[in-house]
Amino acid sequence: MCYDFLHSCLVCIFFVIFLLLDIFIQTGFSRVKAGDMASGVGPIESDVVPAEDEELGDFLLLTDRLYDCFFVVGNADQGPTERIGAVKACLMNQSRVFRNMLHDSQLAERGDIMVPDIQPPVFRLLLKHCYGGLENCRSLTAEMTVKLCYAAEKYLIGSLKKKVADRLKPECASEIFPGLHCLVTYNVTELENFITEIVREQTDKIFSSEGFMDIDVDSMVFIVKQETLNCSEVEIWRAVIKWANHKAQSEERLSVREWMSQTLKHIRLMTLSYEDLCKEVLPSGVLSFEEFCQVSARTEQESDTICTLKESRGMFHERWKWWETVTVNHELREKRWSQSDVSYSCLVVGDRSIMLESVTCLGSTALPFQDCYGLNYACQAEIVVSRITDYIASTPAEEPVVVKFNGSANYYEQFTMPTLINGESITLQANSMFKLKISFVTPENNLHPCWLAPTCSDGHTFSHGKFYCSYIYEEGVGWKPSHIVKFQYSYRR
Repeated sequence: MCYDFLHSCLVCIFFVIFLLLDIFIQTGFSRVKAGDMASGVGPIESDVVPAEDEELGDFLLLTDRLYDCFFVVGNADQGPTERIGAVKACLMNQSRVFRNMLHDSQLAERGDIMVPDIQPPVFRLLLKHCYGGLENCRSLTAEMTVKLCYAAEKYLIGSLKKKVADRLKPECASEIFPGLHCLVTYNVTELENFITEIVREQTDKIFSSEGFMDIDVDSMVFIVKQETLNCSEVEIWRAVIKWANHKAQSEERLSVREWMSQTLKHIRLMTLSYEDLCKEVLPSGVLSFEEFCQVSARTEQESDTICTLKESRGMFHERWKWWETVTVNHELREKRWSQSDVSYSCLVVGDRSIMLESVTCLGSTALPFQDCYGLNYACQAEIVVSRITDYIASTPAEEPVVVKFNGSANYYEQFTMPTLINGESITLQANSMFKLKISFVTPENNLHPCWLAPTCSDGHTFSHGKFYCSYIYEEGVGWKPSHIVKFQYSYRR
């Protein structure tokens, strides 16, 4: 009986020891496995800690041990391809397309994902946005931004399209074409109001711009389908036929008529006079005999190939701008004026871009004791507009804009100098600071009054910013005075 009792005790002791050993082994294995998983997914060693000077997003772009999916980017026929790794979770968080592509589902890709229609630099920018490191697209060229817009549309990343829209927002007719392409092709609706306004207001300048001949069919249709333009219908026809001829010559796959097939549905040929139809439309050979007869007779018959509207398109006789003249109040100054041939001023623009139209100065005071009131003299001046980043040093942020004035002025009277480049006003971008330097090169150089201010802190507020009539500091001279009595600017709605 004692033997049986001892045997039972020994069995129990061995069983407890076995359980303890099993628990110890399982615990150790779990720790090793957790360590392996950590090292496989994201090690915490110091070799992957982001450097302090790294931009946000670069850490994930440069740390390949974190990648859990791979893309083969580029087309071998157009350039070298590149295998680019990525962090799956970041991509799925930004895009439903990536979510379907990478998540465990029937649509998920297996192995490396081929991306032949996007270039490697563009795809890296897209990844940087998904990682939270692409603050804006302002440093990109317009061409690169359009390519990035294609990638954003392909993967349905709306937040990236907004950054593209901010970069491509046009200020004038010559800047409209990249944004117009993205609007009509990739549905960047944030650009629609800006582009529509410029198209309606500056149609003639768009037609004469260098990039007009290279626009695509959808962009041309967007222009000619507007209810209001600042060109006559015959001018619209001339521009479109010139564009179609250029396209047919450079891309021989389509004829002139085929290039115009969509635009003909929006050009209001029935509003043209019979003389214009015979002089402008008939010689082009674009319309068939039946179509020309229908247009010239202005029949009520509907057509699938040409526009049958008989109402004239709305014409823009004035620009869609509100004008405001800002006058600097010099009466509050302790020192009214001195005389100099060079002066400086500063414009600090608020959160809305403005168009600087002109600056007004006071005419020469002539020689002492000489009665020159009402007399006229030749006046030559140079206005240099520079965007600056540093208050004191006034370091130019980019190449300055130079405007020449060669006209006449009356002694003792105000005269206005337009600030136009190729017929367009100078654009002063929002949230920026600009230095205005005026130099006179006439015999009356030293006789032009310039307004003095004791400090640079007393600026004059206007609707979209602040103007300092004495701002730029010059070593050994002090705060430079300003010739400007007032300036005129405009802004879009």
